[in-house]
Amino acid sequence: MYSDTNEALICEDCAIMPNFTRYPSKNVGIDEAFRVRLSGLYNLLNNYILPKQGQLIGQKAKVEGCLGDLKNSKGQIEKDMKGEFSAMNERLNFSYGTKQAVLQHDLKELQSDLDRVEQIINIVEGSSSDQISFLQRSTDLRNLIDLSLSKPLRMIADVDANDMPKELAKVREIVSDFEALKNLISIKDELIWKLIHEKPNQKDINESAQRELAEWARLTEKYTQELRKFQINCEYCGCALNEENINSNCHKNLRGESRGPIQRLQGTGRHYFTDQPRPSYRSSSPATKESDVSIKDLARIVKQKFIPLQRLFLQEDINRSGSVQTKDFFDIISSTLELTKSQIADLASKFDKKKSGLVKYFKFVKQICEEIIKENIKSLLDAFRYSDEELEGVVSADVFLKILADFGVVLENPKIFKFVEVDDNGDIEYLSFINDLVRKKR
Repeated sequence: MYSDTNEALICEDCAIMPNFTRYPSKNVGIDEAFRVRLSGLYNLLNNYILPKQGQLIGQKAKVEGCLGDLKNSKGQIEKDMKGEFSAMNERLNFSYGTKQAVLQHDLKELQSDLDRVEQIINIVEGSSSDQISFLQRSTDLRNLIDLSLSKPLRMIADVDANDMPKELAKVREIVSDFEALKNLISIKDELIWKLIHEKPNQKDINESAQRELAEWARLTEKYTQELRKFQINCEYCGCALNEENINSNCHKNLRGESRGPIQRLQGTGRHYFTDQPRPSYRSSSPATKESDVSIKDLARIVKQKFIPLQRLFLQEDINRSGSVQTKDFFDIISSTLELTKSQIADLASKFDKKKSGLVKYFKFVKQICEEIIKENIKSLLDAFRYSDEELEGVVSADVFLKILADFGVVLENPKIFKFVEVDDNGDIEYLSFINDLVRKKR
């Protein structure tokens, strides 16, 4: 019998002993115990042992494969080393054999001369024993001595034992220098990469500079406008107060002036400055400084503020006739250029000479734009050349308008200039445009 509780073989007599009866114990037959435990072992074998065996076999095969690769790699390296060093050894043997042959030839010739001298010495020393023979051979002996004396000493070949090829030393030197050269190349590559990728984009710099200049221009205009609020002008001639005209004579406040801000100042010939000039007190004579306005001054303001004059006028000119009503002209100019009514009226009259009530804004915008371009013609040409990568003298219409906009000339259509010709590809010859403007300027 077999006790499952104690996992031990027991006989029938032992089954009634206290050790097996004190606690509940399950006793089974030997066959059943054998079958249960054998099936459990087979279960462990199939589920755990055999899979692990397969994994171990796979790892063993992988390690053996690595060993095979290692041996093959070692064999290939040894083959290359043997081939290279055998060639080096052959070149060394060739150099050695050449030098050895030269030296052996010299050694052989020297030994021949020494043998001749030894022969002469032996003949002379043995002549005392046989006088007859000496006399008979004296002529030959003399010739032999003359030959030995007349033959000059050989020039020993200049063979240097240290100039044989030392290729292994050169290889070692190259290997020692390789790491240093590799580090230098790495530093060079890093420097080249930095020079290529960290180089500032000239176009971005130009655009940033233009934006900064435009911002400074806007600030200048802003503070100019603020300063004008504190500026006082003469009620009669309209000049601004400064160090030159303070307490000076006024050419408008003369006798004969019908009206004045203060009766006691009328006709005194002196300036009367106030921070709120009243046009009704001024002389009715036509040309005062306030009404004088130049295209150059207007162009400066348009450039500083980046005012899109053409776009604003086109919004009112639905028929694209190049003219707008005087009222529309007043509204646009007063809202953008901040001129007085008299200045706007004077400006409108310049571009409405027929007094038709239609102001030719087309000519006005054209003159403004041309004035801005003339003042910045060199910088404008540099910008065109920068955008013309092929240096063909042409740029696209979009690029043309964008470059002009960067300089304060904001346009919807480049054809406002009569010098501009757009080809079939939509490109503009900026060189011709610049040259025509320069000629017109002259």
